[in-house]
Amino acid sequence: MITIFIFKIPKIKVWESLKRTTKQWIPFLFSTTCFVAIAQLMVYTNMTNTIAHFISLTFGRYFIILSPILGGIGGFLTASNTGANAMFINLQTQIGQSTGLSPSLLAYAQNVSASHATMASPSRVMLGAEMYDVKEKENELLRKITFIVIGALFIVAVNLCFYAWIIN
Repeated sequence: MITIFIFKIPKIKVWESLKRTTKQWIPFLFSTTCFVAIAQLMVYTNMTNTIAHFISLTFGRYFIILSPILGGIGGFLTASNTGANAMFINLQTQIGQSTGLSPSLLAYAQNVSASHATMASPSRVMLGAEMYDVKEKENELLRKITFIVIGALFIVAVNLCFYAWIIN
């Protein structure tokens, strides 16, 4: 807001920028609201608890290796750390409580993994390719950034295992 006055930006440019920003934010706002609503619906209908119980029985404490993958899937699908956390953080912490793993540690895994994986989200890659006028390289960019994200998720999983080993 201060830059408007410092650089004496004309009112018409401010208004046009505000309209464009609003137009871009509407889909994001709608999708994030839906992710939060679905996550809350899952909590209130006990679906999160049921899924967490099944995963706890299936993987037990080994889930710590899979936790970054779940967070990464959320980030990749939603292109938003907020959306991914809305979808999966309740599940991650519930699994932590069921398995005896630290719920805070799994919340960390969810947040960090989702944040990294948003980079490889097709919508973000498409936006970047369009911004820099390299649309023809979109598939190549997606492939390369996906490998980087997989490496980052692997590093998160190793750190989680190491930390869990230290605290237990």
